[in-house]
Amino acid sequence: MRWISAAISDQGLVRRRNEDAFLRLDEGVFAVADGMGGHPAGHVASRIAVDSVREAAAAAERAPGWLAEAVRAANRAILERAGREPSEAGMGTTLTVLALDEASGTASIAHIGDCRVYLRRGGGLTRLTRDDTALQEAIESGRVDASRESGHPLGSVLTRVLGLDEDVQLHEDRLKLLAGDQFLLCSDGICGVLTDEEIADALEADRAPGEALADLVALVTARGAPDNATAVSVLLTAPAEA
Repeated sequence: MRWISAAISDQGLVRRRNEDAFLRLDEGVFAVADGMGGHPAGHVASRIAVDSVREAAAAAERAPGWLAEAVRAANRAILERAGREPSEAGMGTTLTVLALDEASGTASIAHIGDCRVYLRRGGGLTRLTRDDTALQEAIESGRVDASRESGHPLGSVLTRVLGLDEDVQLHEDRLKLLAGDQFLLCSDGICGVLTDEEIADALEADRAPGEALADLVALVTARGAPDNATAVSVLLTAPAEA
């Protein structure tokens, strides 16, 4: 299995600090975390989250369920840090992780919060994650039209994050990989500003992953870049060998 990847993180034009963090490992593990804006030490929480995934991915052998356990370990580490540092009490973060498994030719996703994973396959773009937000709940109940989600104020109201509760309710998914698959992990500084159609246009423009990410951030900046904008793109160039 072979792939190429790129990552980008931009502070934006409004935030005084970049509270996003990302992970891009040669072992095929990628992550984006978005520290909770307006809360103490969101940047610390997001960094702890991706570092916890890094440590789990470095294990010599990944046991079944390792990805979900890595997310739970991140939650414990954030809570422990907040317990030691009173000034950081209440910090939290979202976390979305993608892991490629060469042996099985599959991709696994673990997710909590509102960072997203998209898959571009065969010319179409599919959102693989569900936002843990009040807006998503309102869309599912029919109170808000899905076509009006971009920039909606309820989109910033998170219903699940790491660091606030010992019980972590995360989402997991797994799918078979095909040559040409392209994944995009991004914080809401991108998907909360741009529509899925605009994201699809950038990814389908036959550019290298890094160029597509630069175009996404440039478009976000043109819209005023109200939040930190972080993304990781992974393009599968060959499937797992039989």
